Amino acid sequence: MYDKELIEKLKKINLTLNNAKNNIPSKEYIREKLEQVGGNFSFIKENVSLDINLMGVDGSFNSFGANYPHQILVFRALAKTTRGSSHMISDVVCPMEDKVKAEIAKISENSNLSYSDAMTKLVKIKLASMELQVAVEAIKKNKPDVIFMDGSLIRYKIEDAKGWEELKSQCLVNDITIGGVIEEIGTNSISQKLEIHGYDRETLFNLFKPNEKLIFHNIKEELSTIFYRPSNDPHPVGMDCLFEQKGKIEEMVSLANHLTPKGGRGIPIWLDIVDNEVRITTKAIKALIENHLDEDIKRVFFVPKRDNRVI
Repeated sequence: MYDKELIEKLKKINLTLNNAKNNIPSKEYIREKLEQVGGNFSFIKENVSLDINLMGVDGSFNSFGANYPHQILVFRALAKTTRGSSHMISDVVCPMEDKVKAEIAKISENSNLSYSDAMTKLVKIKLASMELQVAVEAIKKNKPDVIFMDGSLIRYKIEDAKGWEELKSQCLVNDITIGGVIEEIGTNSISQKLEIHGYDRETLFNLFKPNEKLIFHNIKEELSTIFYRPSNDPHPVGMDCLFEQKGKIEEMVSLANHLTPKGGRGIPIWLDIVDNEVRITTKAIKALIENHLDEDIKRVFFVPKRDNRVI
């Protein structure tokens, strides 16, 4: 059973969040304001050609060990097309390696972060870089017509600007349309535009009818962004597209909408297939460590004491 203090604190949080929810303006007000600042609500057209080579790109990582730096991290990125090509890359990182230590120290110095926080940032950079690398390599091997990346395109520009420019260039030169599918909207740019206190997640909640979309061409640097509701879930999802490809934005959202199960959470099924294939499970990483790391090395450096709990 939980103690009374914990329950009372949770009740206070509930009250705070309830007040915040009640302060969100009405749907009618938000829709009107969004149109005033350049948003354009409309329904997604059924304009889909499935005679295309669609490529999904996703990455994953998992870690084994105790706290930083006594960890081993395994990374994997996959680009997989609907026409049967598949390209995967993998890597293993240990913060106790000299090369990784130097990378962490550089990030720490440049970003004024603790070494532990710098390691967290390194994970984000590493994951984004590997997804960009695998996408570029896959384009050169088997040119897709359309690419769905997992997550916002702005993330790639922030974490690896050079890699992002390479992928962007490859897409523009080869006439490949690229979109970043955003499952969890974590921005507050819409709310700020409307001068609403809070994040876009709650501002946009239940604002869309099924199959409805809202396009902005200027909300993120160099990108056009679509918010839309492809399923019965009242939380919309987002998609970033290159500003240079804004003429294809209707086709992209039609394709994503068509490939999304209506009873699901709003993600095109092809990205879920890629995610399932690239995911590194805890069971898998433990098996990897068990088979390829000496027992004494594992015990001295990585096995957390919590694994020895007796209760």
